[in-house]
Amino acid sequence: MSQIMAKDYVVDHCQEQDLRGVKLLVGVKSVSDRFETRDTTRETWGLFQNDHPDVKVLFFTGEPSNPLTINRLRAEIQVHCDLVMVRGVDSYANRTIKAVSLLRYVNDHHLGLNPEVTMVMDDDAYLNLDRLYYLISHRLLATAVDNFITGFRYGGPVLRPPVNSTDQFVKPSVCPSYMYNGTTTPPHLSGSGYLMPRATVPCLVRQAMSLPFLHINDVFITGFCAEACGFPRVAHSQFSPGKKKLEDITCHHLLLHYQSPEARLKIFNKFVKECPSPNK
Repeated sequence: MSQIMAKDYVVDHCQEQDLRGVKLLVGVKSVSDRFETRDTTRETWGLFQNDHPDVKVLFFTGEPSNPLTINRLRAEIQVHCDLVMVRGVDSYANRTIKAVSLLRYVNDHHLGLNPEVTMVMDDDAYLNLDRLYYLISHRLLATAVDNFITGFRYGGPVLRPPVNSTDQFVKPSVCPSYMYNGTTTPPHLSGSGYLMPRATVPCLVRQAMSLPFLHINDVFITGFCAEACGFPRVAHSQFSPGKKKLEDITCHHLLLHYQSPEARLKIFNKFVKECPSPNK
């Protein structure tokens, strides 16, 4: 929890870029040693930002325990100028810290960053950025002043650890009763990807800094924090949190989760071949 509250939560980031004028920021929660995954993003759907200066893709990682990985990350920051290393050991258990740090980075307006809309997503998901940009530009999905968050909506019983469990730590989606003793989670959006307008970010950050910590990042941010802010969570059918086969993917899909670098390259080629850009 101290990492969330820390004033110096940014360990390293690119000092040379000017993010003023960015209307759509895509913040990708990335595992520090997934270098190939980030490169694949830059070579596929991330290419869209090259022709649209009002779009920016930034990767957010925690602090790796391996010094060699830290050195590679610092070199990556210098080369690509699109990666932010935040405070906290880079582990799956700390993904809430990474997600909150991402929102703090947006809220603090680093280097002039003040996007109208922010997309938060996992690094193993594919984003149809071309279509998302079209929907936002034509005010068909979200505007800066809207107060809702959109993605794939969940809600239901809380998963508890087995009564006779001897495990030292709970599984990622399991919640001990001492952390939350309710029987159901509030409505929340899949952490694979969700969209939030500018108007929602300050309150989400304030609530994240004050509410009791929860390691399940999507339940914490888009559930408890959004609930405390009074923000509706709007379901969108084209956000797919489950793995889809290539033949089942259409031009209308916005987000596709659980896609390997190889699969994302195939999706990119399919979209280039079969899906005319709506922005031309």
